[in-house]
Amino acid sequence: PGTVETLAGGIIHEIDEITGTTEEGDDLLDYVETIETLLMDAKSEYRNGNGVLALSYATKAYLDNYEFLEGPLVEAGERELMEEVEILMREELRNMIRNGAPVEQVDEQIDLILIKMKTVEMIVPEFGAVVMVVLVVAITAMVAINMRSRLAIRV
Repeated sequence: PGTVETLAGGIIHEIDEITGTTEEGDDLLDYVETIETLLMDAKSEYRNGNGVLALSYATKAYLDNYEFLEGPLVEAGERELMEEVEILMREELRNMIRNGAPVEQVDEQIDLILIKMKTVEMIVPEFGAVVMVVLVVAITAMVAINMRSRLAIRV
């Protein structure tokens, strides 16, 4: 059931991305925090010999969370970082867990991803600030145009 839920969430996200719809209240920093938590859980479970659960956590970190950060990272001009973290999570980490890599190797991979996520965490709020500036400028321009057109009608 957990795997089906994760895959369904990923499919729904892809459909939302194609159609341009997103859930209201999405907070990008919540995704970062959730990824960090899930990766720490994966690390712990893998250390305890539970590769299946570790793989589930790693998959959930990617499909249910990181996928929501990819678009904003690209829009913030961080395509290279986005692709690097994607490969680290989606391909390398999951393959390591599937193939029964040594615990130390999986720990190092997760630590590397967590370091990259700190960089993502710093970029995401900047992206939000840029969006807010653009919105303020757009709203101000609309108000000015509206006022100007009202004045033109009166004259």
